[in-house]
Amino acid sequence: MKNKKNHLKFLGIIAGSALSIGLLSNISDAASFVPLDVIGKGPITVTYDNDDTKGITNYAGVDKFRVCIDCQSQLDSKTSTETWKAATNGANAVVTRINKGNLFINNYDIPNKTSDGKHYLCVQTMDDTEKTINSKYQIGNISAAKCYRFYYDITPPKMTNIIVNNNNRYTNKSDIPIKMDFVDNYAGIRSVKYDDGRGNIKTVPASDIKCKRNTTPGSTEGSWSCTMDTIININSDRSDADITFLIEDMVGNSAWTSPRNIRFDKILPTGSVEIHNDGDGVVNSNIGYVEYHVKDPAETPWIYPSGLIKVTVSEMDGSHNVVLLDDPDLTKEKQTTLDGMLDDYLLTTCDTGPVKVKLFVADRAGNYTGDGKHNDVIVSNEVICSKAKITRFDVTDVVNPGKYTESKPFETMSWNFNDSDTIPEGMENDILAPLLAGSNATFEFDVEWTGDINAKATAVYSIYVKNTEQKYERTFNGSLEGSSFKLSGNGKKYATFKDTITMPKDAPASIDRNKTTVSINATVTITSIEGGKNKVTKSSATFDKHNNEAVWGEITGSIDDYLWFGETN
Repeated sequence: MKNKKNHLKFLGIIAGSALSIGLLSNISDAASFVPLDVIGKGPITVTYDNDDTKGITNYAGVDKFRVCIDCQSQLDSKTSTETWKAATNGANAVVTRINKGNLFINNYDIPNKTSDGKHYLCVQTMDDTEKTINSKYQIGNISAAKCYRFYYDITPPKMTNIIVNNNNRYTNKSDIPIKMDFVDNYAGIRSVKYDDGRGNIKTVPASDIKCKRNTTPGSTEGSWSCTMDTIININSDRSDADITFLIEDMVGNSAWTSPRNIRFDKILPTGSVEIHNDGDGVVNSNIGYVEYHVKDPAETPWIYPSGLIKVTVSEMDGSHNVVLLDDPDLTKEKQTTLDGMLDDYLLTTCDTGPVKVKLFVADRAGNYTGDGKHNDVIVSNEVICSKAKITRFDVTDVVNPGKYTESKPFETMSWNFNDSDTIPEGMENDILAPLLAGSNATFEFDVEWTGDINAKATAVYSIYVKNTEQKYERTFNGSLEGSSFKLSGNGKKYATFKDTITMPKDAPASIDRNKTTVSINATVTITSIEGGKNKVTKSSATFDKHNNEAVWGEITGSIDDYLWFGETN
């Protein structure tokens, strides 16, 4: 039998949409990537151009066909068991024969056994020369099989990774950032939709979805890799919501992702903070005891408290910020309460007046105190810090040889520190105590204290004797035992410290303006009991300093220059 000529093209019909399938002259695979048409699950219509007239005077016309998947060799061997069917026109009406023109194979179902991937749809036609002779049926002239490559895609897209709300299960917002990776076999992505948590289906903007077709040699030809970076809007009027996505490909395969739960916490954490004091709003030091209590959530019960993520304490201007809790690891078990005491919190603004501290509290959902939207700043009680200050320094006696003091007996020299934050005039210039190398000098100073009168004070000091030009320097230290405080006539609390020192015998005498000076650096430490808590606190005071020293004397000569035999003073 003579093979008939035909020209075939295919239309795949899926869910009412038509897909053109390109004609391939043969079925050999190209070495490089060639995009193929994709067919999904469902009946398809195969349209073919028939021509039984070409080069033939007497032609019978085509009236039968048969179609199958991946079967060219079988059809061409004429051993196929595929059933011949009557040809139809576009209206699906059976026709006796068609000499030339389009014929249709309507509602062809791809066999269920056909797997995802690349396949060949083959068609073969027969003309109307079939007949029966002597009760034996003879088939008509048949064409060679024509085959077309396509991808068969019946697998929904698959999500491979998703990050919801930056991996934080808690939020106080309706807008949720989403990052997702997903793949599709062959068809590519038509849309991504999501349930807003209340059954409302919304569509992700196409511009937020980026897909790339896989063209890597050796890989699954025609597959798609996609990423999505978007913000979805979720109904947040309840305590939580399950977020699911519907991913659909171009041929209608779709699937919902597994739900991802997000929890809503819109309630601010609460807390309290207290600076412990003596009951009258006074603390006995600028190193305070700060007690704090924090809770999330503020309301009880609350089904999903997000838990604390950061707690700090600071002074009202934001200075001296101390971190009490910093737990950004969202994989750890959440913490909903925080209680404690800072035993050594430095109140740095005490010198400027009354002082308070505040708490900053933030939870995992993004609620935090002091956000500017609520009157929720957690502030402590106001306290005044007790202050200690050296208010007077006197050189009361200088024991020099009699011959020296007969003509110029020593009188007490006093420096007042009450009204100045700098060294008083004279202690660094001209009004200095005259001293002899080797002589004894007695000094005393007062410490004024605004705190508890029952506090105890101790002092340590350093004496510096030096002449910079002659590169002479001697240093010696001393300590003074505790002193009790007493009330002055004006009601102020003060303690007095007194000591006697001996000038070094080798100290050079001052010449003109090249002075050998004597200076002191003293620190007084005051120990008291913090009101109501039986905790020891300490405060300190030093001289108002100039170059870290208070200059009070000058070496004017040596005791050896004035000492007579038998002299005892």
